[in-house]
Amino acid sequence: MAIAEAKINMEALNRAIDEVFYGQLDSTLLYYFQACVNCKACEAACPFTPTSLHYSPVNKAEVARQLYRYRFSVWGRTVGRAIGGSKKYLSLEEAETMVDYVWHCTNCGACMFVCPMAIDSGAMIDLLRQVAFKAGMVPKIYNDIANLEISGKYWEIEYFRNAWSSLISKIKDAIGKEVPLDKKGSEILFYASIYEAIVYPDVLVKVAKILDMLNKDWTFMSKPLGIRPP
Repeated sequence: MAIAEAKINMEALNRAIDEVFYGQLDSTLLYYFQACVNCKACEAACPFTPTSLHYSPVNKAEVARQLYRYRFSVWGRTVGRAIGGSKKYLSLEEAETMVDYVWHCTNCGACMFVCPMAIDSGAMIDLLRQVAFKAGMVPKIYNDIANLEISGKYWEIEYFRNAWSSLISKIKDAIGKEVPLDKKGSEILFYASIYEAIVYPDVLVKVAKILDMLNKDWTFMSKPLGIRPP
């Protein structure tokens, strides 16, 4: 996975681990860290496992568990430190592995569905993904999308404009009249992003239909505010 231009900044990564990883631990995540019995039921459920066993949910979440054990587990503070089962911070090689892992999870929830302990490995991987974002360790395409949004040039892309126009046309057909666009003073602003218009337009059409059937004072946007959901 190509990371945006700069090499991994280990100092920034360590700060992100302290601020984001340890700063967001709660009772639910602590349960996820502790309750795994290593049965690997999640392995067969994960859509990424067929590409490599390295991407099994348990293996990907192990990076998070190593960080957790260092501060919160008696074993991690003793034996774990000696044999590498717990880490205060990550080495460069481990950081590169972590970055590879976090972008091989769709948070589909399949792992949690089959887990006998109801562990959401995706939640742990998402926490590591937030660490990666904070440390600037993201694929180049994410920075490209962010730059498009900041500059406003995303609207110059014909594919995006066509997707948005198609969505408005579908809403018009569904409600049987013109779509209220940019109506000032409306009670409800129906917000959507280009991503949503492309990935699941039918859901947006149904929401608009519900608003119309309820006779709500609503308006849609003639132009989206960004590519991604807020």
